[in-house]
Amino acid sequence: MHTGLEPEPNRPLPLGHRLPCCPLFEPTEDDLFTQVATGTLLRARDKYFMLTAGHVCDLLAEANFIFPSSEGFSILQGDVHVRDTKRVGDIYDYGFVLLDQGTSNKMQHQFVFAQPKDVDVNEYPLEGDWYSFSGFPYRKRKIVGKSVRSPLYSYHLQAAPKDVYINLGVNPYSHIICNFDRKRYTGAGGRSLTAPLPHGLSGGPVINYTKELDPRKEPTERKLAGICTQYHPRTNLLIGVRIAGFIKAITSAFPELAGEFEEIVLLT
Repeated sequence: MHTGLEPEPNRPLPLGHRLPCCPLFEPTEDDLFTQVATGTLLRARDKYFMLTAGHVCDLLAEANFIFPSSEGFSILQGDVHVRDTKRVGDIYDYGFVLLDQGTSNKMQHQFVFAQPKDVDVNEYPLEGDWYSFSGFPYRKRKIVGKSVRSPLYSYHLQAAPKDVYINLGVNPYSHIICNFDRKRYTGAGGRSLTAPLPHGLSGGPVINYTKELDPRKEPTERKLAGICTQYHPRTNLLIGVRIAGFIKAITSAFPELAGEFEEIVLLT
């Protein structure tokens, strides 16, 4: 089981999919390959979505993002949907993009999209549950000649206790919060080391595992349970919004897709 010390191998989700995510870059005058975030990819019927953090969507509204494609890089195009900041606080940091056909076609050549059957809308964390937060740390990006290498990393972590949620004004029905002391990260074989900074994971998938099993020691089922949105270094926390919040936002915007997903039982 991968522990986050090396790039995440393209290990399948239960139904044979690789992790459904891609790195996002912003073109700048001095650096054509500034990496900014991660996008999680989801398909429902004929619609293709990129789920990501709300602050990433805010940036998308002001600048073009690009993603790796068979053409080298392509501009990400689509309809951006963001949370209503007047109704919810910054901790509810979610948004999504309905990708246009050209963008989704190009992405399908390079990446995979999760489907409703890969999503666990009723997953909520209990203290000690295992999750992986995955994405593309931008400090691991390397430019070699005219090519860019951006490895996918996963951080295998355990859910925080309830008092952490209370202190942040949320609860396990809205968020997945895991303890992450990067300077005391336990890697393969139980080795303690300093894990890579997770900057760039915003928008990456949070994967759950079979309850009461340690994914570092035995194989388990895996499903998409949330999206990484924030890193709090002072309190050693990685924070994600439960996938149910994203699916609720999607089905509110596209009611015809509601029947594609399991009914959401718990959501605040």
